[in-house]
Amino acid sequence: MKHSRELSLPVVVWGGSILASITFASAYLISVNNGTLEYPYFYLSSSIDSAPASCIGSFGLSPVVLVTVPVTAWVRYEQVREITKSVANRVMVVAAFISAIGAHGVASFQAHNGLAIHLFFAGLFFVGGMVAVLMSIVTDYYCPNMSSGAMKTARKLLATVVCGCLLTMAVIGQLFISSSPCFTGMGCDIDDSRLVDYNFWMCVNAVLEIVTLAGIMSVYVTFLPDLEGWKVKVHIERESGVGSTDPLLGADSLGGGAGDVLIQ
Repeated sequence: MKHSRELSLPVVVWGGSILASITFASAYLISVNNGTLEYPYFYLSSSIDSAPASCIGSFGLSPVVLVTVPVTAWVRYEQVREITKSVANRVMVVAAFISAIGAHGVASFQAHNGLAIHLFFAGLFFVGGMVAVLMSIVTDYYCPNMSSGAMKTARKLLATVVCGCLLTMAVIGQLFISSSPCFTGMGCDIDDSRLVDYNFWMCVNAVLEIVTLAGIMSVYVTFLPDLEGWKVKVHIERESGVGSTDPLLGADSLGGGAGDVLIQ
């Protein structure tokens, strides 16, 4: 018994990108409308922190981080591996998987349920994503003819944006947020100029976080021209002699001998 099940890889990439965009757009709209998301805390985590937006976040992001990102990264790894045994390629796929696990953790452990574990997974996502983006540029160097010049340039620009945003967020956090009395717990009056500054920099960091996410996901989209013709297949195989046997037919009841492909 044989069945064929396959899916075009570009569909996986586009589907994941569109689903992630719809998920966050819906989460932001819901959170703003029900009053759980207010200025200056427009962070991605804040948009999926409270129900029902948190439910939408977990439901919508899980397929993206558990299917789209790992599958795309793995296929890219195999493509590059046919040309070079570069260490950068292995680092890229590992970093992409770590980033996917981080994103899944962020969606699963909302900030209000456990801030420490939430921030840990957020760190995995952003650092892993940044490393994967940088390593994709290195692999372009080893595979000069795999991608078009436009796509390689796009990845360089996106890497610059991602690294620039993360660096800027770290500087802002150190200089203007963590050192503010509004953050340390000393308190700021409602009309205190320090509160105005604090809120402004918090909002800037939130915007930079959104741009960073968009940059990381866009890198996977730049792989699309190289993925044309690639398909995802599920292959399930039953070993010979394993499983139930029909005593009347004297053969495996699932319909064949060794190596039968049930889903391919």
